[in-house]
Amino acid sequence: GAEWANDPGVMEMAKALPFMRWLFPTAPVRPVTVNGGMPCTAWYDIESMTDRSQNVYTGKEDSADYISTLMKDEIHRGDGIDRRNVFLCGFSQGAAMSVYAAMRVPRDLTPGGAVALSGYGLDLSLHKDSAVLERIGSGRLRLLLMHSKWDQVVLCKYGEALRDYCLSPVADGGLGLTDQEGQCVWKTTDIRPTMLNNGAHTVDKNEMQWCYDFLVDNLSRSGAIKD
Repeated sequence: GAEWANDPGVMEMAKALPFMRWLFPTAPVRPVTVNGGMPCTAWYDIESMTDRSQNVYTGKEDSADYISTLMKDEIHRGDGIDRRNVFLCGFSQGAAMSVYAAMRVPRDLTPGGAVALSGYGLDLSLHKDSAVLERIGSGRLRLLLMHSKWDQVVLCKYGEALRDYCLSPVADGGLGLTDQEGQCVWKTTDIRPTMLNNGAHTVDKNEMQWCYDFLVDNLSRSGAIKD
């Protein structure tokens, strides 16, 4: 959400890419089951933090529609923006939402990529959607998935499950992406849990550098950055 606008790593990245416009949407306030039903900012409901197979993540479709509207407004702003130069990035809930929304937005809004920091999968049946498979098969969408190996809030195994789903063949119930040429990149970092970092559920300088490298690589591919 909006608090990331003041994150030192993000500010440094924005300074290095001054031609980019950065948006920091905040999730709406909604009752969240794992929060005792109390309202808080959330992109969707979460029923369980320990057994994510129980989760339906109610509200994810509405949030994807909202993100789609933001993307449409940006792409058609002024003289227009090449959708290949639009990227969805998020942390935790926002990470899961970034990947999900990138898969579900209308075809003409398919972003250049999505970056997920400590994320997980919201819907492991996307491979059944021919529109999702078409945009993946065309190579139009690239993913960068990152996770702390010691994250105690969103365990690394949930990030690995998203990675495996993305990279598994469609015939085996996956999305059929490849780790070749940067289509789906998985990286882990070695943040150790402390009382000050929310059980290693945070972002470090390695991830910020990987995010920057990912953006530069894909902006170069689209021609937005020229050597």
